[in-house]
Amino acid sequence: MSRVSLLPKIVIAGLLLIMGLVNAARADLAVDPLPFTPGETLTYKLSWGIFHVGTGVLSVSKPVIFGGEPAYKLSFDLRTNGFADALFPIRDRHESYVSRDFTRTLHMSKKENHKNRSRDAEVVFDWEKREAQYSLRGKPRKPITLPGDAFDPLSSIFAARLWPLKVGLAKRVLMTDGKKYRRVPVQVLAQKKLRTKVGNMEALLVQPDLREVSIAFEKPKKSYLKFWVSADRRRLPLKIISKVKWGSFRAELQKIDQSPNSQ
Repeated sequence: MSRVSLLPKIVIAGLLLIMGLVNAARADLAVDPLPFTPGETLTYKLSWGIFHVGTGVLSVSKPVIFGGEPAYKLSFDLRTNGFADALFPIRDRHESYVSRDFTRTLHMSKKENHKNRSRDAEVVFDWEKREAQYSLRGKPRKPITLPGDAFDPLSSIFAARLWPLKVGLAKRVLMTDGKKYRRVPVQVLAQKKLRTKVGNMEALLVQPDLREVSIAFEKPKKSYLKFWVSADRRRLPLKIISKVKWGSFRAELQKIDQSPNSQ
């Protein structure tokens, strides 16, 4: 596997785990007011070691209707730049529809284009049956049973920003990609002032237990994920730092755009 090709898995896994704490305490959700504006777009610089290798863009639409239900459309786009394109070009798009009250995912899809390989996948959620069915290139797999309300990785990023984080918090994150349903231990370890491209702000350090994570981490004892989240009401994912056997990766927030009319 190419080192650069690990980027989508690490960034998605990181954003999921950094913000997935919402599922540990549904009763504490407070959706009014939202900590983000519909139309918000977050742009990240992606690095491998000292090299800038790409850009990630995370956004939420204004309210929409999906399958007859009020919802938000979420998207994450990842693309490598000229340097990484010469090694392993990546053009990925992940989309999710989440219920307006941010309690569950309604649908997710992803389109991946990596060098000479492309892949389309989707997960259909049936909440009457409490099932999720994963399909790859139009071929569905056997549905999995969901023991409770669930989020896909992308919708977890936004939903968990509704939940108050604090130093000392230790929870288990509930997550699904349509193929498996996992509970991952996560801790909030520290708080400090962090200098970022979007300003200097208090931030919380969040770290998962990688023994439960198989995405991109082949040697958990030598690997780690660390995340910094703003300590204000916005819960902005500011920075993801990872170490795997191929080297170190970073995703750093560069820009925040507010566009209420965004679709």
